[in-house]
Amino acid sequence: MTLGDELTQYPFVRECPFRPAPEYARRIREERVGPVTTANGSRVWLIAGYAESRAVLFDPRFSRDAAAKARASVGGTQPEPGSLLSRDGLDHVRLRRAVAPEFTFRRIQQRRPDIERLTEHFLDEMTAKGNSADLIAEFARPLPAAVVCELIGIPIEERSRFELASDIVFGVVRRKPAEVAQARMVLFDFVREIAEEKKARPDQSMFSRLLAKQDVLGQCTEEELVNFGYSLLVMGHQATAQHLAVGALNLLRHPRQLARLRAEPDLMPAAVEELLRHSAHADGALIRVATEDLELGGVQIKEGDLVLPSVVAANRDVTVYADPDELNIERVSPAPHLTMGYGDHLCLGAHLARMEIEVALSRLLERLPGLRLAVPVEELVWWDGWTRSTLRELPITW
Repeated sequence: MTLGDELTQYPFVRECPFRPAPEYARRIREERVGPVTTANGSRVWLIAGYAESRAVLFDPRFSRDAAAKARASVGGTQPEPGSLLSRDGLDHVRLRRAVAPEFTFRRIQQRRPDIERLTEHFLDEMTAKGNSADLIAEFARPLPAAVVCELIGIPIEERSRFELASDIVFGVVRRKPAEVAQARMVLFDFVREIAEEKKARPDQSMFSRLLAKQDVLGQCTEEELVNFGYSLLVMGHQATAQHLAVGALNLLRHPRQLARLRAEPDLMPAAVEELLRHSAHADGALIRVATEDLELGGVQIKEGDLVLPSVVAANRDVTVYADPDELNIERVSPAPHLTMGYGDHLCLGAHLARMEIEVALSRLLERLPGLRLAVPVEELVWWDGWTRSTLRELPITW
């Protein structure tokens, strides 16, 4: 089959919000590299196999930069041209080296007291209102947003200035292209405003340090740092919030796993990895363009073809993970999940996201021993975005 034939529509229709669409499992078995057509009419090679997806993420012949410049997208999501996420090769290395020292494992561990402080702050606020709450509105969304606020050096009360726009850009709900473009403009203008303030009045925030280093070392331009700040407002906030919310939900849906974790809190780091694998919820940000004719998984890919490694499918590949649809917080995985990416584009904020989720879930379970869902699972509401189903509310009681 070629990209010119009649193609299956992507994203696939889910029968259950807690499991990937059945089409993913079929493709893992029968069509690990196969064509689809997307909601916006793009024709794309969807990569369902773990080994094949990892190969694409590692191979420089599949270009993020070319995809961004072509404004290649899956529905409402697009790589941002000029961002760290869309750079390739030496240009990517240059920009990553400029910001990576702020995100090393050691530097992120130094932030643990701040993460713990913010976690306690939002738990205090939530529990002060009674014995029930929407975990997303009161905890899972504001916590990562507050962390981002402290990274860029603004009061946590100002998170409302970017939350709605980041919802739109992240694709939580489907919006018209003009609305997405307007939301991007709002976020970029906001970050530029912060950059000007930090240049005039430097402080101890990460963003201020990066701007000061840029002035001295010239490793990157100010606009590149603005683009990086924009990515923080979107991915550093939205992706972590959704992983935290769905992770909490999945623990509540698996009482034996939850009881095991309560009995042995030291399992939390492993539990976070399993939740990240099991709860991967989107594919659209990883789209690439083949820069030459090549073969992948026995399929001929032509120069210029769009290629989309499916993290959702790769993380459920039965040839890699035993019983992949089961949540097992004690799983010994033969290979790391791809939720945080792989290769040169491994998520820069992976250490930070893991710490936020680990601290947040640990303190949530410790402080609320009676934590449970306040409504039947079937009554939970999900937003249908372009490439992801996003949990809208998570009513809990304790």
